Amino acid sequence: MARFVRLLAVVLVLALASGALAAPKKKAAKKKRAREPVTVTADVGVGPAAHFFTGPLQDDQTAHWGLKLDVQAIVDQATIRANQDRIPKKWRKQALQMEELRLSPFWWLPDTLVISPKLARTQMYGVVFRPLALGLALLRHPARFSVGAGVLATYLYIDTSLFQGGMHFLRPGVDLRAELEIPLGRAFALSLGWASQFYLPQEVGSGLRGLGDGIHHTIWHVGQAFVLFHFRFPYDVTL
Repeated sequence: MARFVRLLAVVLVLALASGALAAPKKKAAKKKRAREPVTVTADVGVGPAAHFFTGPLQDDQTAHWGLKLDVQAIVDQATIRANQDRIPKKWRKQALQMEELRLSPFWWLPDTLVISPKLARTQMYGVVFRPLALGLALLRHPARFSVGAGVLATYLYIDTSLFQGGMHFLRPGVDLRAELEIPLGRAFALSLGWASQFYLPQEVGSGLRGLGDGIHHTIWHVGQAFVLFHFRFPYDVTL
């Protein structure tokens, strides 16, 4: 819990420093300091994902495919220490105890593009957004193992011979995720992960209002296995 509180504190600190939570003009300091560039590490991950739908869709076809995306800004301890004078004193001690901080600034980017042509009797296309998420690294060396949870918004168009006509799946959800990240040098990394996605149930073959009578003929859980290839490079931001 202490590490989680420190993580939230550092996020707030960086948001304040970058102007994301700018104070009202009346309370602004009379003397403005010059905006200086800070170099962080940009991490762009992309790779294949396999989706496993609990219920009749999986009985027809085991896996449905997609492309997973992950864009983060990595702020290491050296960067935090080099800019500690920009952190308010009441949060400085907590910030300096952080070994690394990862932020996802582009919350509006898709988490997954579902692109799954018909291999048996089912095809589907759609997009998964994950606009809000929190994660925690349980292990950092020699590989990084992290767990996290997030809020989902998912749209899928599903065409299958299991029922007549296509189906529009549009649901909010949450996910639980575990990921093992293996560094392959300073500029590259490989990660393997699993996410369990839980949705408000929608009956297979029904419209958006169809909740179904139970979980056996509904879409309510999707398991996602993924591989990400990470490309890292320095990026200057102005604080």
